[in-house]
Amino acid sequence: MAIARRVSAALLLFVLLTLTVACASMYPNDTVWISNEQFDTAKTIYSQTSSLVLTRQQLEADPTWSPAEINQAIYRLQKLYRVENVN
Repeated sequence: MAIARRVSAALLLFVLLTLTVACASMYPNDTVWISNEQFDTAKTIYSQTSSLVLTRQQLEADPTWSPAEINQAIYRLQKLYRVENVN
């Protein structure tokens, strides 16, 4: 009886964790936190190109950046430099 309860509890925990991960991955372009180092990289690219479009393209070419991280960097650049995104 105790083993059945433990197995049921473990199965329930597994299902809950699976659902949490599935829900979190439903919105890959949602807002995420990026480090200051990542933002500094985006700022450097923007200062060299003076273009959000070119900054986005360079970040997209880097496989270490996720789409959500790129969106966050562009959003922060827009706020910092008070510029509009022209896609």
